[in-house]
Amino acid sequence: PPPGGGFSPGTPYHLEDDDSPPHEEFRPPVAVSPLGAHPLSEPRSDFGKMSDRTTKTSPQVSVVIPTRNRWAEVQRAVESCLSQDYPALEILMYDDASEENLAEKLQQRYPTVKTYRSAVNVGQLVLRNRGFLEATGKYIISLDDDAFFNDNSTISKVVEKLERYPDVAVIALPYYEPRLQRMHWQGLKISENNTSKDKLIATFVASAAAFRKQAVLSVKGYDESLFFQGEESDLSIRLMEKGFDIISSNVTPLIHTVSEVRNFRNMHINGPRNAILFIFSHAPWPFLVPRLLLTTLGTFWHGVVIKEPWLKLIGIFRGYRDGLRSWRQRRPVTPQMWRKYRRLLKRPEDYVATV
Repeated sequence: PPPGGGFSPGTPYHLEDDDSPPHEEFRPPVAVSPLGAHPLSEPRSDFGKMSDRTTKTSPQVSVVIPTRNRWAEVQRAVESCLSQDYPALEILMYDDASEENLAEKLQQRYPTVKTYRSAVNVGQLVLRNRGFLEATGKYIISLDDDAFFNDNSTISKVVEKLERYPDVAVIALPYYEPRLQRMHWQGLKISENNTSKDKLIATFVASAAAFRKQAVLSVKGYDESLFFQGEESDLSIRLMEKGFDIISSNVTPLIHTVSEVRNFRNMHINGPRNAILFIFSHAPWPFLVPRLLLTTLGTFWHGVVIKEPWLKLIGIFRGYRDGLRSWRQRRPVTPQMWRKYRRLLKRPEDYVATV
């Protein structure tokens, strides 16, 4: 593999993915570059001249990147954005109170990037919601700081889909994790010739996703009480209840390097908490109690398998505690919507756009 633990161009990989349908081999188009290197071509010299380059056929797109204490990773994410061939692009980087002022450093290195710094650690959901409000784009790309584009034309292809499908609120983008050697197709089923129909799915992963801004604002964005882990499911089902679709689309997979700067303890606690809260908040009768029992047992068993049962139990306890405390704020979806969500969670369907 090249420096940085990636893969070589043209090398087939047979990857196992727990949360997507079976798929064929994936041939990555380019190698993963080391931290600090340009993953694609050099940034365009004309980047930032929005008024000169924006046309009626090129709606404004904003890329929102929250970060905390990941200087090398966020540089690579920004450079991959700068290398995109899309003509009407803005980049917003939100520094979540990093130990050093990453917003200032990034602004000095990339003057066309809009940077913001939080004085205190508020969490990525708060910053993503701020991005939804402050971005000028009609469409918004959510990108983790440890992820980057692997193809210069990805945003152009995503915009073409969003323009074609007016009922789509979110497009989930496939991504590859070199460190784990795992491919996330986000509901796609890739054929032998590396093609796939767009799929109607239940939820997405915010590490790599594109949004219709007005759709997200119509449901007031992410629920910030969820902090992180599982917030996408909550946003998805609220968008679906409002009549929007969530789809996955076969563009060149992004690269998600899975930074070593991670708080796995909080992940093991918040994941179960938010899974329980999701059911308390959205599951209608008579699905509520059976789903709570199945999720509780499945989550605890997963904790046993990964040898973190106590952390999972803490998360389960917090989920029930907070769910009961907020019982009066329950906003269950209709039984029909719940069945649709659960069906799509198990088996994505070919997407047919509404005419």
